[in-house]
Amino acid sequence: MRKWVVLLLVLILVLASGTIMFSAKFVSSTATIPKIGACYYPWYTGNWERDHSNTVDTPVLGKYNSSDVNVIRQHLSWFKELKIDFLIISWWGTDSLSDINTKILFDEVKKNPVVNLCILIESYPTTGDYDYAKIYNYIHDTYVAPFPEEYMNLEGKPLIMFYNDQSLTKDGNVSEIRIDNRFAVRVTGQRNYVDWLYWWIPECEWSEEHSRFGSDGQISIVPRYEDEHFRPYNSTSGAGYPPAYDHDYTQGLYDEQWQTAINSAKEGKVKIVTIATWNEYAERTQIEPTNDTTSFTSSPYYLYERTRMYIDIMRSTETEPAPFPMTWVAAVAVSVAVAEACLLVYFIKRKKQITKT
Repeated sequence: MRKWVVLLLVLILVLASGTIMFSAKFVSSTATIPKIGACYYPWYTGNWERDHSNTVDTPVLGKYNSSDVNVIRQHLSWFKELKIDFLIISWWGTDSLSDINTKILFDEVKKNPVVNLCILIESYPTTGDYDYAKIYNYIHDTYVAPFPEEYMNLEGKPLIMFYNDQSLTKDGNVSEIRIDNRFAVRVTGQRNYVDWLYWWIPECEWSEEHSRFGSDGQISIVPRYEDEHFRPYNSTSGAGYPPAYDHDYTQGLYDEQWQTAINSAKEGKVKIVTIATWNEYAERTQIEPTNDTTSFTSSPYYLYERTRMYIDIMRSTETEPAPFPMTWVAAVAVSVAVAEACLLVYFIKRKKQITKT
């Protein structure tokens, strides 16, 4: 009889400890899993020597055409593997190359819905004021209405973004961008009055005006920025940008920014992570598998694999158990287990007394 009682008590304690661990995981953490996006550029023609001579790196897929559905399908396969939630599509006006290729991209995502998509209005050339009503109507009729499941929503509305540039806002004033209530409208760029940061790079004089976080709990991550091969920096006039930070990926910029994002997500500060970029080759910010001309490693998958690792780490923060003291749910579980054990002992003793009597 005594062995049976001991075994039963052990079983109760095991169940109670399991309940404690489950309860601690369930209510313990303030961490949220951010939405993770990447900036995507659909402007490649396939003739890079003629149309993209400002590039020095080559994709693993070759110097591709952005309209090639096989390229798009491979990209979608990579996005699924990375667990990326959405793409920010660079759009340069009605009937532009990017517009044509974006339609193909939306069609492919409809067939294989591994990511959501939203449109970023770039500061494309115009002879006069931007026709904001025309832009909103075109994006709504072309991309939102036909693709309600594929288009990304923010705060219950389709997200549309504007890249902040002098040609778009004239005086650099965000308030000049007219709002359409059908959309959640955000402005991105490299100035301190934008909503979402395009990038933030430490130790660069031209990024001092940035804060690390944008609105909506957004944080930007960039592996490198370098365009001096076609837009040299002039320290006297200030034209162009200073030489790249983390030219060969040995300074750890990408790792540093991901660690900041992960730690901030654990504190509940980060809701959106935007990677700049998937495939902007002229500015060398791409994380797409690439034959990189200056990287310290010969692996074209270096940034891709690190991205996958960091996204996995970030997504795992949701299930981290809480440190003690226990939550009230765990405390209740302990109380129930102890009460059950006490009652069991009481009834066993009571049974013995009755038997003796």
